[in-house]
Amino acid sequence: MAGKQATANTLFKMVALLAEEMDKEMPLTQVLMFAKVAIAGDAGVDQGRLEKELNLSSAGTSRTAQALSKIHYNKDRPGYDVIESTFDAQDRRLRALKLTPKGEKIITKMQQILG
Repeated sequence: MAGKQATANTLFKMVALLAEEMDKEMPLTQVLMFAKVAIAGDAGVDQGRLEKELNLSSAGTSRTAQALSKIHYNKDRPGYDVIESTFDAQDRRLRALKLTPKGEKIITKMQQILG
């Protein structure tokens, strides 16, 4: 495969992996937040910063983060448990989002797709 097709094929494999590991009907905002948290690495990323970067409301950001964490905002279903939220020790209004071990495993599988 050449150029665009190879890139599209890699993208397809990564999206298919997310569908398999989490949910085939996962909203794009959840995929984007998962990616931003993974990009941040061990330091994590401030939830307020993600709100601005993803152009979400405060409530939308919280719902998305909850869906990706252990407890889904819709109490009838579990969250994906791929990110965790921790409070800043200096300012409890701030939350840092980081990958969980499950989230790290998914990123490792994505790295294998990239070769």
